[in-house]
Amino acid sequence: MADTKHQQIVAALLTRMQGILVSGAYETNAGLNVQEWPAVEVSEADEMPAIIVRDSAVAVTRETNSTDLHTLQVSFECLAKGSTAPSEVRKVMGDVIKAIGTDLTYGGLAEDTNLIAHSLGQVSQEDRRLGGGEVQVQIEYITTHMNPFT
Repeated sequence: MADTKHQQIVAALLTRMQGILVSGAYETNAGLNVQEWPAVEVSEADEMPAIIVRDSAVAVTRETNSTDLHTLQVSFECLAKGSTAPSEVRKVMGDVIKAIGTDLTYGGLAEDTNLIAHSLGQVSQEDRRLGGGEVQVQIEYITTHMNPFT
């Protein structure tokens, strides 16, 4: 059975994030711990740094009589733990942005990808110091009108 173009793009994003490794010229090995939402609770995540990929709303406008333009919102939750969590989270966020920038069309599946925002937050849980940040992008792709598979 065929996947929707939306699913194909999410699969490409997951594969791209899994390539974030120091051996691949990135700053972290966050690619070893990539999850698609829903993911485990932060307090349960033992392997860090980590990336959680969350696709959410898709706005659709009719491009032409025969095509629809989809604008997909995706956020990448970047997590790290320990005394250097804030700086590690910044590195993971930088790695995510760098990875996304390697091909803004995901092999021709999308028309373009735009970086919307990135932010850093601190999460503390009992005796563990956890850091979190988020990178947000919009991915534009076109399908045949009313057919998400093409």
